[in-house]
Amino acid sequence: GVAGSRPSFPLIKYVRGHVALLFFVRSRPNLTTPGPALDLAIQRYKNFMYLRAKGVARRTSGDVEWVWHVHRLNPVSYEKDCMSTFKRLIPSSYSRVRHKLSDENKKQSFNEKYDAIKELDKDISDNISSFNPSIDLVQACVRQKKFGEHAEMYHKLSMTDIKLAASQYRKFLKLIKSNPGVTFVPTLAIDLMWHTHMRIPEIYVRDTKRLLGKILPHDDTIDDENLSTALQKTQELWKQKYNVDYLVYKGGLERKEDIPNKDKTN
Repeated sequence: GVAGSRPSFPLIKYVRGHVALLFFVRSRPNLTTPGPALDLAIQRYKNFMYLRAKGVARRTSGDVEWVWHVHRLNPVSYEKDCMSTFKRLIPSSYSRVRHKLSDENKKQSFNEKYDAIKELDKDISDNISSFNPSIDLVQACVRQKKFGEHAEMYHKLSMTDIKLAASQYRKFLKLIKSNPGVTFVPTLAIDLMWHTHMRIPEIYVRDTKRLLGKILPHDDTIDDENLSTALQKTQELWKQKYNVDYLVYKGGLERKEDIPNKDKTN
């Protein structure tokens, strides 16, 4: 295999928390719709990052976590924005969080957790931060609404499915390494692991720089025509390298007629 293609962090341990966030946001449509609630969440996120950089904010509420999540899904911009304002990459809090994959009530426990700690950061709603992300966070949050619609399917994945998705993601990274300059489109299973990896930016940046010599970009703005062309190329190269169809494998998450998620690598 390709040296460094395996993420250096145990991603499968953090998939359930990721999916729980998707459930949290799916039940709060104002976090994926332009308007005052989303504007406030973004302002609170900016203030949270300012306080986190100062070592003050360690925990956050669901609305802030969502905006932070979406910013991290733009890893090149996230790293640039952190370095520009704070002179360092602001890490996730994942190293201090553990999720029990056997917990069948993850949706409920996640919502209870974030609802309970909303009281902790009500004081960061006013503008106190000089942190201004370079991407349009409103539109970025809106674009991620579609990914959140897969939450129910992701929640039903078994540990075997998740491990298989992790294996597919490693193969995806190997394919990118072997074909520089090519745009690749992930399946829904691969995208789940890819998003989970990006939620840990200090690890994602290190892993992808080690593997590719740069931060692997993640673009969810691709139009349907270019998506189709990139998908066809991805399918061809996957079949050539692994001798299996790209969207068909045991686990049931993907079917041949499925449309892949609207993300790409560059």
